[in-house]
Formats: sequence, structure tokens, C-alpha cells
Amino acid sequence: GGDAAALVIGGVHLEAGGNFRLGVRQFGLAPLMTLLQRYGLPEVSALHLENRLARLWEEAEAMERNGRAAPYIGLEQLIQMAEENEFGGGSSATVINHAIRSRLEALKNTHIFARSASEAASLGKAYRQVRAGGALVIDMSSLSNLAREGFVQAIIAMVKDLCIWEIEHDTHRFPFIFFEEAHLYVS
Repeated sequence: GGDAAALVIGGVHLEAGGNFRLGVRQFGLAPLMTLLQRYGLPEVSALHLENRLARLWEEAEAMERNGRAAPYIGLEQLIQMAEENEFGGGSSATVINHAIRSRLEALKNTHIFARSASEAASLGKAYRQVRAGGALVIDMSSLSNLAREGFVQAIIAMVKDLCIWEIEHDTHRFPFIFFEEAHLYVS
């Protein structure tokens, strides 16, 4: 709870949906798709969205590799794309895009996604502040159990990336993770 966070010495306190929001790309495709499906996105719509996002992110990565800045794609931009039936679907495009749009709107209401590149927090940056010793607390009390589940999945993927970085740099300083009340949001 909030009291425990106050006892942390040499710590960084992040609040999911507050000072800690993630970019859609940062969140990761697999956790995003899982979360959208938990919000009831039908399988056909999910396939259309996943294929389009995979292509969008490949294009963004290619731009970054070539030293160019990729445009920020957040929920607002994805909602706009759905409104313009950009997620395909042929004759059933309207139905597919409407299903995608309504689930993206639901995600927007969780406040876990950044609205701009400058609002997107970096777990790596926060972790580096406590890497030599200290605690990083991520408060998820404002999230629904459904949003928590997807959020934790995304965080675990990011922690894996931090561990890979530690292995690649032969430093092997791995984070220790403690989940409070984990049964509420991890199956």
C-alpha cells in the first residue's frame, strides 16, 4: 500500500496511470493483444489489428535504425485509424474496426498509456536510478484488475529486457521482483 512506499529509503516511486504511463510500442504487442482480448476483442478483429501493428512497428524500427525519428503512435492515433477503417476487413471492415475502436477506448480509460512521446516513462531509466541499491516501487492501486494484468505482463517483458542488458554487458546485476497481492492480477 501507500504506507509501505513511504518507508522505502533510496527509492523511486512510480504510479501506474499517474507519473508512470507507457507508450503503446513500449507496452509490447503480445501484452497489448492479451489485454485487448481480455476486454473482449473478437479474434478476427484481433488478427487484423495485430498484423497492422506488427507492420507499423517494423516500419518505425527501420526508421530508427536509419537514424530517423519514428512518429509517435499512441492510443489516440490507433483510435483515429480505426475510425478511418484502416485495420482492413474487406466487406466487414466497419464491424472489425468498430470492435477495435471500442476496446481501444476502454484501454484509454485505464490511463496506463502515454498520450505523447514525452509522457511515456522509461522503466530502464527509473531502474538505473536504483540499480546500485534501492527500491523501485510501482503502485498499481488505481488500476482495475483487468488493467493490472496487462500492465504486469508488459512490465515483466521490460524486466526481461533489463536482464538481457545485464547479461550482454556481463554485469549480472539482476533486479529482484516482489509482487504484492499477486493472486489478484497474475494467474
